[in-house]
Amino acid sequence: MTISASELRAAKGDRELERTALCRYFKRGTGYPMEFLVDILGVSSDVLDLAGYDDEEAQRVMDSIGAITDDEIATVSLE
Repeated sequence: MTISASELRAAKGDRELERTALCRYFKRGTGYPMEFLVDILGVSSDVLDLAGYDDEEAQRVMDSIGAITDDEIATVSLE
């Protein structure tokens, strides 16, 4: 979670970087159901809150998740 929160904090406000950070988050979570990862991201552990996103920003990021493709997740670099 710490890596994801740090990446999202650094990407805050840049939608392209946020999307890349989300793809990395989902790639690291390979093997877990997407619903579980989304829950951790914005509800249970609220990674977005840890990254300093206010409610409006967090909702925008959560709304963007549906547009992320499996191919994007598979091809994103973890470095």
